[in-house]
Amino acid sequence: MEKRNVYTVSRLNQEVRRLILDHFSLIYLQGEISDFARAASGHLYFSLKDQQSRVRCVMFRSQSLRLKCKPGNGLHAVISARVDFYTIRGEFQLIVQTLKPEKQGELQKQLEELKKKLLDEGLFAEERKKPLPAMPQNIGIITSLQGAALQDILSALRVRWRLAEAIIFPVMVQGDEAVKGLCDMIRLADSSYELDLLVVARGGGSLEDLMAFNAEALARAIAACQTPVITGIGHEIDFTIADLAADRRAPTPTAAITLATPDQGEVAENLSRIAEGLQKCIQQTLNREKQKLQLCNYRLTSLHPVLRLETMMQFCDEASRRLRQSMLLSLAGKRQWLRQAGKRLLSKQATEKIIRLRKELRLLNKNLSQAIAFLMQRQRSHFEGLRARHETLSPYATLERGYAIVSRQDGSVVDTVRKVKPGEALKVRVRDGLMDVSLKKINSDKIIINRLK
Repeated sequence: MEKRNVYTVSRLNQEVRRLILDHFSLIYLQGEISDFARAASGHLYFSLKDQQSRVRCVMFRSQSLRLKCKPGNGLHAVISARVDFYTIRGEFQLIVQTLKPEKQGELQKQLEELKKKLLDEGLFAEERKKPLPAMPQNIGIITSLQGAALQDILSALRVRWRLAEAIIFPVMVQGDEAVKGLCDMIRLADSSYELDLLVVARGGGSLEDLMAFNAEALARAIAACQTPVITGIGHEIDFTIADLAADRRAPTPTAAITLATPDQGEVAENLSRIAEGLQKCIQQTLNREKQKLQLCNYRLTSLHPVLRLETMMQFCDEASRRLRQSMLLSLAGKRQWLRQAGKRLLSKQATEKIIRLRKELRLLNKNLSQAIAFLMQRQRSHFEGLRARHETLSPYATLERGYAIVSRQDGSVVDTVRKVKPGEALKVRVRDGLMDVSLKKINSDKIIINRLK
């Protein structure tokens, strides 16, 4: 049996690579860049295409640092490259050495013309963009059910803001029918649902893949939407006309949710701080009101009519005492003068003068008695007036009319049912005594009490 020459996959790929490297040296190629991506390492990966074909290209970081232009999807460029075969995946590729722009692709030209037209109309103006709600409750999501963007959005929503309800509007995000479906869903969501926010999203792709989001009809539908719209289309480097028409643009679908919702952990922490601040504010207010109440109690006690009346009574007693002492001293002085005068008169045998002086003395005694009586009557009238005012202003006069004063055990007056609770012991003062009672029930218009046994 003839022995066959069986290749391994690695051997085949190595020989194909050798043939390619032997046949091609450095070549120059022109085409339109598509599927552009920049890796974290700094290497550039993209496709170069024409009308019928495309080829994968890679430009390593050491070469990309020398670029004088910013490559991206839709750019027509001339490259110099080495033809290579990537043996690990069995893929034909070009190792790009230089890249220079030739001209913009036809799609890019059309997009720039449309962008300028809508910009001149004011469709992208900042003043027409609506503010986003701080804490949205109902969020509409317009995207494909099959794409990874939907799962990314729902995952981010569960992590950031569980209070929101997601309402999904499934659409095609690529193809001939995508534009009409996107526009119809935006109008449906805006007119038939009470949404706080609308998110239009899809995953990344080439310029051709994202063409539905560069359509004029979609841009006008987004601009006409009354609900605030956030777009999260493609990757960070992807920028569509829908992004310009939206109220806010996010670089990715996940970033759209991050932009649309608050962080529930931060909200909870802020609420805790607010609650703590409110508690402190309430406590400070209570302390101030307590100080005011204590001051009012002190002033009420110090200015009580009974105390004022007692003070006035004491003042009257002191005035009466001083008046009596003054009169007694005056009388003693007069008597001493009379005795001396009598002695002088007797010694001179002035009988007539004595008689006259006695008359004067009697008159003086009479006037003095009348003056004392008048002063006493005026003081008595003043005292009676004070006592009458006291009886009028005294709370005990109110008790005589059948009212009562209810107070707590600490002496504070109960003027509202909010200060007491059922079962609490109270004191009730009536006109002829003080009763200890127990509160049985509180009604909005009366209080039912039981006397303590």
